[in-house]
Formats: sequence, structure tokens, C-alpha cells
Amino acid sequence: MDTSETDLMLDASNILLLLKSTAPPAKTQFQVELPFADVVSTKTPGAALPVANTAPAPVTKPKSRPPTVLKACKRGRQEEEQKERWNIDERCHAGGIAAMTARHVERDAKNARMDHQLGTVTKKLASPDMLLIFCMHLVPGGVPLAKWPIPEIAKELKTMEDLRLFSAAFSPNTKGIIHPYLKFSSVDLPMDDFDQFVVKTFPNWAKKNRAFYNFASSVGLSKRPQVNEAGERVVTLTFCPAAYNNNLDRLCTAHGRKPVITPTQCADACCHGKWTPELWQSVLARR
Repeated sequence: MDTSETDLMLDASNILLLLKSTAPPAKTQFQVELPFADVVSTKTPGAALPVANTAPAPVTKPKSRPPTVLKACKRGRQEEEQKERWNIDERCHAGGIAAMTARHVERDAKNARMDHQLGTVTKKLASPDMLLIFCMHLVPGGVPLAKWPIPEIAKELKTMEDLRLFSAAFSPNTKGIIHPYLKFSSVDLPMDDFDQFVVKTFPNWAKKNRAFYNFASSVGLSKRPQVNEAGERVVTLTFCPAAYNNNLDRLCTAHGRKPVITPTQCADACCHGKWTPELWQSVLARR
């Protein structure tokens, strides 16, 4: 064997030793970055790779608010509204101003004691007591209605006048007990026209419908969205005499406190000698 062959064999042996010393261990694991969100590690040959879950996560849709359900007008409602006193038992579904609660009485008594000790005068939060007169001829029909002393600065007076002029174009119903200021017992207003009236009348309110609800309940009106016999969407406003007798103190009350009301019979010539115990008891029972 010559020298050149010996040198080639030595070089080949050195290369094999270098590869053997630098080879990775047999049990070494490699992590492969896949185009999925999960990371899968390699296994020994023959083992199956785990399958990555590529199904998209279920998307939950937000619950949509159901649209306002409009009830159809009651069959025969037009004939019913042509009868006299048909709306005498109409209900307004409205609350009232907080009455003189125990907390208010305690606060007023405390202020009175401090005024007596210090010689001062504290402005009372409660409205003064009110003597409320009921008259049977405030409107035609002989139904006792309260003569509320509404001050001229009350903004509801202008709103009622605007509503009266607006509703006059839609043939308001004047049968039954009519509203002393609005001059109708009920009226069907097209919903689009009504919405425009509310936006124009209450420009400074964020919730326009809430603004009209507060106004309507204060002046004795019931608001009911419906579908009339022709299939048109309308808003029906109905005068509620009982709500009128109970709620208009909001227009006459300062500081949001309901006064102590003492009802009394009208003694003028229009009602003199016409009151009966049963009629007066019905007035007291509705309060």
C-alpha cells in the first residue's frame, strides 16, 4: 500500500469520527412551527402526529330587541266612542308626585325646631295646602272635574295648546268627556306625524318619547300605539278624567312635593243644589 492510499484512509476516518461526534442524540425532539395556532412536537418515526383543531370558534350573536308590537284597534271602538261619557272609566297608567312621606314630615319638623331655636326662617320644601274645587260644568257631560289653579308660567299650558292645534287636523273625537284644554276626548294621530310633533315640542330632551309620556300623564292623557282598521300605524290619545283630577297638581306644585289637597264642592250657580251624596262620594273614591 503506497503513501497516497494511506493518507486517503486517514482522511476518511477523521471525517467519520467528526460526523459521529457532532450527530444529535437519537431521542432529541424538534418543535415545528405550523401555520396553525397550536404547536405540535415531532414524535419518533411511526407515531401519528396530532391533528390540530382548525374549526372556528362559535360566534354568539347579540340578542336583538323585538320591535314594538302594535295592537289592532278593538272592533267596534268607533261605535263605542260615539256614546256619551264613554271615557269616564279610562285609565292613564301613570304615577304621581311623591306625597308627604314620613321622611318629609321628619325633615320639616327638624327645620321648624331649628328655626325656633335660632330665630331663622327656613324655606319649606312642601307646597302649601290646596283647597281644590270640583265643578260639574267645567266641560259638557256633567262629570265633576277639578278646577286646577295652573300658573300662567307653566310650560305645559303652551304644550297643550300646541297639541290642540296639531290634533285639530286629524278629526279628533268630541263625544264623551272632553279635555278642558285640549278640547277632545280622543284622537288618532299618524305615527310618523306624531313622532315629528314630539321631536319639535321637546327639543332639549334626549329621550323624546319619555318627555311626552311625562307630559301626557301629567295632563290626564292615555297614549296607546295601535293599528287602525285601515292598517295604518297610529297613536291614540285618550282623555282620562280620573287622571286629570289626580295628576294636574304636578303643574301647580313647587319643588316636586305633592300638597295636601282638600276637595270641595263647587258652590256657584252652575252646581248649586245639584250635588248628591252618591255623586260626591264617587269623586272622593277616585282620588
